Amino acid sequence: MKQRNYDEYDYMRILINKNVFDEIMLSYSCFGWEIYEKHFSSVFSDTIELTLRRSRWVKNKDKLQLMQVYMESGYADIGKLRKRKYLRSTILGLSVGTIATLLLSLFLYFTITSSHLATIICGSVVCVLIASVLVRLLFALASLKKTEDKQYLQKRKEIVIEIEKICKDASATIGGGGNAQD
Repeated sequence: MKQRNYDEYDYMRILINKNVFDEIMLSYSCFGWEIYEKHFSSVFSDTIELTLRRSRWVKNKDKLQLMQVYMESGYADIGKLRKRKYLRSTILGLSVGTIATLLLSLFLYFTITSSHLATIICGSVVCVLIASVLVRLLFALASLKKTEDKQYLQKRKEIVIEIEKICKDASATIGGGGNAQD
């Protein structure tokens, strides 16, 4: 571990997914942060632990800090979006699977326990009708998944545009370098 110079620099530790490393670092660099230490997480294989540093004398530090909070909030919103991306289609898929399992169980129950041919035939017809509804639900599920993909990408694009705007404003606030002295 390197010796830190708290007289000249502020330090910050963050954990990020390695798949978004470049995007995140580009954003933080707009606020004057640079990588001081970088370690791969010993707990999660897809996580990087970063220690960033920035000059204590960066211009407009309070304004930058507030803008950074907005930028981090945007990334948090993207994470929440990613987690909820297929929520409705997952619920529908689980419901369809549960109904299909119940139908199969009922069909087997009636087939095994009934000795009347009419009961077996009626049960089979009802099961076929319900199975056709389930097939339609599966097509609806595929359509819903496509809709959720489009909504996710649109919302993510809006958030990324806002983050880019914040980063551009932060770079302008610093004056480009981020290490300027007041």
